[in-house]
Amino acid sequence: MKKRVLAAALAAATVLSLAGCNQGGSSSGASNTSSGSSAANSGATSGESSGATSSESPANPDELTDEDETLSLLSWSGNEDMQLMIDFYCEKTGFDKNKIKVVTQGDSGGAAKEAYQNYLKGTGDADILYCDAGWAQLYENNNAAMVANVGGDLVMPLSELGITKDQQPNAYPYTLQVGTNAKGEFVGATWQATPGCFVYNAKLAKQYLDVETPEDMQALVKDWDTFEQTAAKLKEASNGAVKMVCTEAGLWQVKQCDKKDKWVKDDVFAFTGEAESFIDFAKKYTDEGYVDANIGTWCTAWWNTLNDGSALGEFIPTWGLKGTSGSMLFNFAAGAQDVPKVDDDGNPVLDDDGNQVMESVVNDSAATDLFSACAGPQSWYWGGTYMCVAAKCNTKKTAADWIKFFTQNEDAMKEYAQKNGDFMNSTKAMEGVTYKNPVLIDGQDQFAILFNEAKKINMGDTITMYDADINDKFNAQVADYCKGTVSKDDILPNTKTEVIKLFPGLTATE
Repeated sequence: MKKRVLAAALAAATVLSLAGCNQGGSSSGASNTSSGSSAANSGATSGESSGATSSESPANPDELTDEDETLSLLSWSGNEDMQLMIDFYCEKTGFDKNKIKVVTQGDSGGAAKEAYQNYLKGTGDADILYCDAGWAQLYENNNAAMVANVGGDLVMPLSELGITKDQQPNAYPYTLQVGTNAKGEFVGATWQATPGCFVYNAKLAKQYLDVETPEDMQALVKDWDTFEQTAAKLKEASNGAVKMVCTEAGLWQVKQCDKKDKWVKDDVFAFTGEAESFIDFAKKYTDEGYVDANIGTWCTAWWNTLNDGSALGEFIPTWGLKGTSGSMLFNFAAGAQDVPKVDDDGNPVLDDDGNQVMESVVNDSAATDLFSACAGPQSWYWGGTYMCVAAKCNTKKTAADWIKFFTQNEDAMKEYAQKNGDFMNSTKAMEGVTYKNPVLIDGQDQFAILFNEAKKINMGDTITMYDADINDKFNAQVADYCKGTVSKDDILPNTKTEVIKLFPGLTATE
């Protein structure tokens, strides 16, 4: 018996800039497919989030009121966090579940980016918007074109609910940067931090690298020089049969956290040195056989790489590590098959040319004796979900209570992490939290790794509202270069063309 890849896993793809599962190098993330909203983002500010100084004067929480009794949460249909959060909140506070309404817009995070705008134009109730980290700043900055579409601000500073950054002294700094707009206003709060680690096939590591423990593996991947040396050793020991890492896209997801400069300054788009150096890095890994450039993401070929012995490991963020059905880790441990797609009546689904459409279906059970985890060569993060407050919010008191509960109540945050395996956005709340992972060997606790890695994440003053889209466009070109369909000389010009097309208000350096 099999099951389709859950929408939650597919929705997670929308917050990253990874190459897709097709052979054309396009992104599987809906941030690329929802370009209708992104293309309109002309005239926007550059989103210098952490450098601006805020002059916010927070509202008095005691003066907040509710004009109606329903808390309306805007989200996408595949967001599995919603029901978990509702159940937990109501259990702990006694709040009536019937007074919480989830308004679903789109079936993925990327689709929600545009759908939210359309919803906000109407008269429907909206209090809190759940936004993917990849496009949260577009809303946090009340992006010029979005505002024009709606006719006013989309979201309000959290200070209007009496919420400020200094109320989260134990939050991971990068999350506060992502939640801060160009004016220095704190606009998006998140309950989760999203560090990642390196998950590897322990049987292959033992066979080819004589690795016995995660500590042994970490010694072989402790930095990028050592990581590459180990990749060469693995290639030789396996006669080239086993790649070091599943995807070029996975390498980029980690390496993009190296950047020291912004993609965009004062409405001018320029390539960062880290991005340019990644071009040669990715090509070397492809040419040396350390990665297969033809393996994309969120598809059968990807899910099978780790358990069929074709790759040693992959980089997975905390939200993909839960080991429960539908998570990235579960899918890697279960493997998948391409099967004919059928409609609700059991009829074959055909494409425009009359060919049978296939879909990726994940196996029911996941192996529990294959994978272990270690920190990997550097600290990094991937995605996350941020809570913004709609400008039309009419339930300010309850909205404030909800956000504070999940971002400031550290006792509740600790319990939520232990119960649901989510890595919470508080160093204090995560102290001593353990999670016996049902898929990792011996129930390995990934929190023991991630707790230290999250502390090391330092994005400096590099975050802008354009990052997800630019990362996406750039890596699509790099992926095509690694496959031999784009020349190295064309990568930067092609990326500039795509970015300016997407953001006409920007100019690009020569």
